[in-house]
Amino acid sequence: PFGVPVIGKESGKLELRLEQCQACGICARDCPAAAIVLRRDQHDILPEILGSVDLKTATDTQVMVYRCHYGWHKENGTEDVLPANTQVVDVLCSARLDILDVLRAFEVGADGVAVAICAEGNCHLQGDEALRRRAHRIRRTLDQIGLGKDRFKIIEMTSPVRQGFASAVNQFSENVRAQGPILAKKAPDAERKN
Repeated sequence: PFGVPVIGKESGKLELRLEQCQACGICARDCPAAAIVLRRDQHDILPEILGSVDLKTATDTQVMVYRCHYGWHKENGTEDVLPANTQVVDVLCSARLDILDVLRAFEVGADGVAVAICAEGNCHLQGDEALRRRAHRIRRTLDQIGLGKDRFKIIEMTSPVRQGFASAVNQFSENVRAQGPILAKKAPDAERKN
């Protein structure tokens, strides 16, 4: 989105303008030939982050929210009051997430996954439109594998950001709770006794 990968006028080959690179990785994610590779992007780091998350032992339904670093601005260093069953994972650019990132959240025990993205036209990395297109495929895939499309939601971080985000997460959490857990969950004490 920043004009980093271009086809050279004289060479007719791919050229990278590294001085304009924002390390967003959108070019690598969307390259139809998969010819662009970032050395270490959020898709390499995300499994490390999620490796420390274990939602499988929770007794309530669990919601994982991927939140965009660029679109989120903490006020006075405080955090929103979100439901106790919500795990927020800040990522460099939530517009870069794909079906594998959503499935990773389900693997660690999430019963619902939300992706908080910038309001339309306000994405710092101009990737929100691509994620909206991928969201249809993600929902269809979740339906096809039996999880259900309603366990995935895009939350648009509108202004005022804090009110809209907290309200949308609370509503999604209630919708997931109404659907129930994907797997039967045991309390940690009950698991030790068996």
